[in-house]
Formats: sequence, structure tokens, C-alpha cells
Amino acid sequence: MSDANNGEAKPQLLYTPEEAAVALRISRTHLYQLKSAKQISYIKIGKNLRFRRKDLDDYIAKCAKKAATEIKRSRVDTTI
Repeated sequence: MSDANNGEAKPQLLYTPEEAAVALRISRTHLYQLKSAKQISYIKIGKNLRFRRKDLDDYIAKCAKKAATEIKRSRVDTTI
């Protein structure tokens, strides 16, 4: 049974830079900076730059872990 028949939408596999920036709620320029700094993974298909949903989710998770680590450090610093 196809997704068109049961009304379910297929998840988007690849995002353009514009779509990825919107999904992350950042500017396209900032997304390109993250790419250049190798902080977010990407795919090149010919000349086209694309981002997988997994890459966006991994970047978000990496940022969340970093923030949690910084909070723990600040708590340790204030108790000393």
C-alpha cells in the first residue's frame, strides 16, 4: 500500500540549505558557517548541497549535550 493511498506523508529525506536553516531556526549564512567549520554534516549531489534530517537532529543533540556540560561546569565552579 502506498503512502498516497493511506494518507500518510513520507518523511522528507533531504533538505536544501534554505529548508535546513528554517528547520534549525537559524540563518542560511549561519548554516554555511557550521558547514565550513565541519560542525554539521552534509551531502553533495553534483553541485547541490543537501542536509539529511539525521544530520540536523545530530547537530541539535550535540548542542544540547554541550549546553548540559557547560551547566554542570558552572555549578562545580560556584561551589568551590
